[in-house]
Amino acid sequence: MNKLALKSLALVIALLIWWFVNGESNITVKTILVPVDFKDKPSSKIIVSDLNSQIKVILRGPGFMINKVEAAQPIFKVLIPPNVDNKYTAVLSKYDLGITPPVEVVKIDPDTIDVLFEKSESKEIEVNVPRVGSLNENIKIQSIRTIPEKVLVVGTESELKNLKKIDTEPLDLREFTLEHASRTLTKKLRLKLPGKFVSVPSGDQVDLEVELAAIEIERTFAAVPIEIRSVLSDSFAISPTRANVILAGQKKVIEGLRKDEIFPYVRILPGFDSRESVKIQVEVPRGITISRVDPVEVSLIDKKNAVKPGKK
Repeated sequence: MNKLALKSLALVIALLIWWFVNGESNITVKTILVPVDFKDKPSSKIIVSDLNSQIKVILRGPGFMINKVEAAQPIFKVLIPPNVDNKYTAVLSKYDLGITPPVEVVKIDPDTIDVLFEKSESKEIEVNVPRVGSLNENIKIQSIRTIPEKVLVVGTESELKNLKKIDTEPLDLREFTLEHASRTLTKKLRLKLPGKFVSVPSGDQVDLEVELAAIEIERTFAAVPIEIRSVLSDSFAISPTRANVILAGQKKVIEGLRKDEIFPYVRILPGFDSRESVKIQVEVPRGITISRVDPVEVSLIDKKNAVKPGKK
């Protein structure tokens, strides 16, 4: 086959390919959604327009080529000029998409987009921890604080104007039990950002410290028998023989305490002067505090020298 024949064959093949690609039977019209990317946003302003807006772009060309364009995910890139005012109208151009023949851009809808701005402000705001649920009846919150206690908040002037505090996610008090008493618990809480354009540059979480304590109560145990703990117990009697004992401790423990678990007693040592009073001591379960005893002391009665009824 001579060179002329080869050239003719190549021309025929090229024409067939052109016809296949550009033939009317293979032409597709399709609408795709194209996002907008804003570049060089001024640090002194915040864009309050919908940053997630997508533009309808109608394409015409061979179906498989349009599919390739769509798969490449074209983007409109809008360059924000310096010293922009509170409104900027950007013109969307088909040339920004980088689409080349045989695919053509038929229409861009809309072909302009208004970019709205507000002045950016920042200020320190106190962190507040809302609470839900009820605390266990046997414990109380001794102290609660966030670290940091205030955060730097950035937002639009209108959003920050009346913002006095920023809430965290709620703290569920039901998760605390008596086992947590006398301990400092720490956990992370996420900040609930108020407003559409509010942000916290340091992060959207704070640390929480909660110090819990057991609730303590007092309880009076009346007329508890007083023991004599001494080898001389057969030689002496005491007056009075009963005492009122006031105890303090954890609410749950004190409420469950029985009278027979409390032991007021006096100790008499050999050679003790029976004319002196003896201080009452009290033996109680561990963890219980003795608030007071009434009476504080008892008198000793020497049984040998005691006057029997009917004798002088």
